[in-house]
Amino acid sequence: MAKSTQPAGIRRVAPPTDAKEPRLASGLAGIWGALLTLGSGATTVALVEHNTEWIPAWVVVTLLYGVGSWGLLTRRHWSRAFGAGLSLFAVAACAQCVYALGPLPTTLVAGGVHVVWLLLLFFVRSAQTRREGLSMVAASVALMPAVGFALAPEQTGGVMIAVLAGAGILLLGTMGLARGRTWGLLLALVGAPVLAVSVLHAPSLSHFTGPHAFVGQPLQPLMLDALGVVAAAAAVGAVLPYLVPMVRFLFRPQPA
Repeated sequence: MAKSTQPAGIRRVAPPTDAKEPRLASGLAGIWGALLTLGSGATTVALVEHNTEWIPAWVVVTLLYGVGSWGLLTRRHWSRAFGAGLSLFAVAACAQCVYALGPLPTTLVAGGVHVVWLLLLFFVRSAQTRREGLSMVAASVALMPAVGFALAPEQTGGVMIAVLAGAGILLLGTMGLARGRTWGLLLALVGAPVLAVSVLHAPSLSHFTGPHAFVGQPLQPLMLDALGVVAAAAAVGAVLPYLVPMVRFLFRPQPA
């Protein structure tokens, strides 16, 4: 008999067979994600005339939107939670910018289109268990702040490599967990602390150290250190849904 690859103490309940994502809801969410991808790509191109130092970060963010859109259009089981994490962080970032800079049209539009994406994702049926979905959402939330922190101007090369590696390992781990694979849990348990420790031990950059296309100087409301803290906290949150049942399993009362 083949051995189960499910991590100890974790019982995966498969979704009902009739819980496949409706093509219309997933397709609409995927098309909206594609529009966000185009918008992020246009922003990347616009940075050529303003400040090339932020182009690498925006290129990676554009790729993340593209992955989310592709996943929804092809109805991947992880796509709903992945897109929700990206949009949740974007909405929170826009809200912070409105608080710091006031209701600028660019910020309001950016926040609004991500709210619409969240609403569209609400109608996409999830093919994951609740634990898998929460883990994927948290891992996805960690991605954009991790990218912004790691690829910020004047960031050190070591921190950049460590943070991006930790975020990538964490994402692969949560995808493995969504398939009930033990290696997914191992990767997540490695990626989360790598990302968190890399952020917490990085030299403090405090605020933007280079000009930004959408933030006037010297007004710099978005602290890079805050991006790092959000990425680290979300990374830890991605493994918590699995750590709790593992601890319960290890400390469960032994039969007499």
